[in-house]
Amino acid sequence: MRLLCVWLERLLTDSLAAAEPELAGKAYVAVEEQRGAMVVIGVSAQAEKDGAGLGVSLADARAQSALLVARQVDQRQARTMQERMARLASRYGPWVSEASALPRDKLVVDVTGCGHLFGGEMAMLEDLLHRGQEMGISLRAAIAESLIGAMALAEFAPDEVFVAEPGETWNALQPLPVAALGLDEKTERAFARLALRRIADLNSIPVSSLRARFGAQVVRAIDQAKGMAPEPIAMRPHAPPPRLSVELDPPARTPEEVRQHVQRLTSALCDRLATQRLGAQRMLLTLAELRGGRLVQRRLLVGAASSMRDPKRWLRLIGEREAVFDPAEGVEKVELRALVAPLDAEQAGLHRSSAGDTLNELIEQLAARLGERRVVRFVEGDSHVPEEAWLRASALDSPKLGKSAQGTAIAQRTRRPLTLFARPQAISVKADPQPVKLRWRGETHRISRATGPERIVPPWWQGQDSEARAARDYWRIETKRGERLWVYQSLEDPGGWYLHGRFA
Repeated sequence: MRLLCVWLERLLTDSLAAAEPELAGKAYVAVEEQRGAMVVIGVSAQAEKDGAGLGVSLADARAQSALLVARQVDQRQARTMQERMARLASRYGPWVSEASALPRDKLVVDVTGCGHLFGGEMAMLEDLLHRGQEMGISLRAAIAESLIGAMALAEFAPDEVFVAEPGETWNALQPLPVAALGLDEKTERAFARLALRRIADLNSIPVSSLRARFGAQVVRAIDQAKGMAPEPIAMRPHAPPPRLSVELDPPARTPEEVRQHVQRLTSALCDRLATQRLGAQRMLLTLAELRGGRLVQRRLLVGAASSMRDPKRWLRLIGEREAVFDPAEGVEKVELRALVAPLDAEQAGLHRSSAGDTLNELIEQLAARLGERRVVRFVEGDSHVPEEAWLRASALDSPKLGKSAQGTAIAQRTRRPLTLFARPQAISVKADPQPVKLRWRGETHRISRATGPERIVPPWWQGQDSEARAARDYWRIETKRGERLWVYQSLEDPGGWYLHGRFA
């Protein structure tokens, strides 16, 4: 057996950078509240170079680097990145470990007999490393004959990728620290007191002495690393995306012929989803067509705002792209693949669809025509800072209409302006002590009413090293012309006043 282990070296910080691309290359840490204190549980590469370490308080980490950026961990983002990595890992073998079977930063893939498909096992690891870097994921990987061996080499081997040749796994483990065997902290401390630091140091101790002194778990770990004891592990169920294809002889040479074949595949695939009680949130259409005497593949990915299996609706979304059914010099093969998702059970209306369904259909059509990244919604962010209170998300991936969260945060934001400027605009204000007159865009506005101040302070762990992160006192004002504005005074610069938004 050949097992590939992937160690997601910086899973937490990489997931933060995926959500905030501006963090890439910076010194930042992932923190979590533990017993009333913010503790560092993930560090970026630059932060590690600056001396930041795991398990220390944020205050101690800031003592090493005053410019250190901190972000609270979002476990959902980490799980999403782990799932993305699991999908990538399934490229190299048919079985990928279940998420709960191993620590969250490790994945194991059964690659027995798969190495030759990539030009060798080392070429497989290099391909994995390259694709991980393109996804913004820091990883290390190793292939060995045993589970413990692959996990140990992935984390502790000197190189980012390592292949233990058949029969050489135990020899490859010899220079690694004893911690690579996955023992508990008490056993590791006992080995350290006896100066047994490397796995090779255990070879001089009889098995009976190891069992009597340190317990059976040490002997079992050594036997598993040697491949002499079973290592059961739960694997994810192997369920490839449902797909159908048809090879055309002779090739389809008119748009109507191509449309008819796509329509038949769509109906058949939706019927298959119905028998499996599944729905699809994405459909991938692949056309193998002749262009310039060469056979090329053209792909089209369309998505739905909610999981569905209505063939007419899917065909309409596919047809939104201009010239999608253009056969060029002839289409020789048509393939349709469904990316399945749970199908929500909902009560259908008696006469017409709901307003939410109508909006979802509009979003689907716009995304199919313009591209998913160009159709977005604003979703609630976990922050009271105005610029971070709402985030842009794909309209197809965000929750359905009418299912937004309820709570005090929503009620608080009803007092926020309808229009929020991307950059607060500098203004001059006369205050005594509340604003009585302001000048904006060369015009003077007299204030008839001012309500405030409302002080907004950024989270203390993010620091206040710039004007954008400084504490602010906000005022809701109404001018004599009837304009209702949202202005603030920076506490870092008492003379600095800014216009941040405009009420309806």
